[in-house]
Amino acid sequence: MKNKGRHITAFYLETLLLVAIFVAMILVLTSVFGMGKKESLDAKHLTGAVRLAENTAEMAAASGNYMDFFEDIYMVYLPDGRGGDGGFMWESEPERGSNIKRLYLGYDDDLQPTSLGSYQVQIDWVPEETEAGVLNRVTISVHYGKNPRTEISFGDPFSWEIGTPVIYTLETAIFTEGGEE
Repeated sequence: MKNKGRHITAFYLETLLLVAIFVAMILVLTSVFGMGKKESLDAKHLTGAVRLAENTAEMAAASGNYMDFFEDIYMVYLPDGRGGDGGFMWESEPERGSNIKRLYLGYDDDLQPTSLGSYQVQIDWVPEETEAGVLNRVTISVHYGKNPRTEISFGDPFSWEIGTPVIYTLETAIFTEGGEE
């Protein structure tokens, strides 16, 4: 009879140990899948940022100078001239003594132009005069963050800009012969 009690106790201990291992495995797998979902979203946002930056850089290279680039963006991005398709474009005034031209574009999670979107593309265009022409250094920074605005406001460029992280930056240069910026 004493042996029977030991067998039951051993069975209970083995069962308890297996249940503890099973619960630990469930907790580890839940954590792994939770982190995987976050990493997947981060990768989706980074991929979107890379696409927006590359498309913007290609348009800048095709334009050659800032005024042509601005006009191309204006025609493609804002067909009716004021964001009739939901697009949002804002050009900042250069700081005193600076020749940096800055342009902001807004996009939603589907990479469509909008003023209420989560992506903000900031384009800094810096022309440098050289003997042979103008070297235009273009820096394209893509920010991602939830936009707290719920309605389109053309007077407020991006109220959510502060604290929104830059998730991708692309630098390029465009040379224009002559003196045209």
